[in-house]
Amino acid sequence: MENQQRKVFFFFVSHLLLLLRASKMVLCFCGNVVVVRTSWTSQNLGCCFYSCPKMGSKCGFLGWLEPPMCQRSIVIILGLLRTINSYEVEVG
Repeated sequence: MENQQRKVFFFFVSHLLLLLRASKMVLCFCGNVVVVRTSWTSQNLGCCFYSCPKMGSKCGFLGWLEPPMCQRSIVIILGLLRTINSYEVEVG
């Protein structure tokens, strides 16, 4: 039951943040309207998050939109990315 409650919580928070974003109410610590980005790190692969719109900013604002992917999805996506990268090197 705890896992189900966690999913409901993340669903609620992600939709609340989307509503706030649509109404231009989500601001970073710099006072700018946040942007949605996708993480490509192996720890949070494919997870969407809010961050400061200024690239390289030291603002530090971070708000996750969804829970992390399951471990199996991470392994599959990392494998696909490695395959794509190896083909790009061969063709390069």
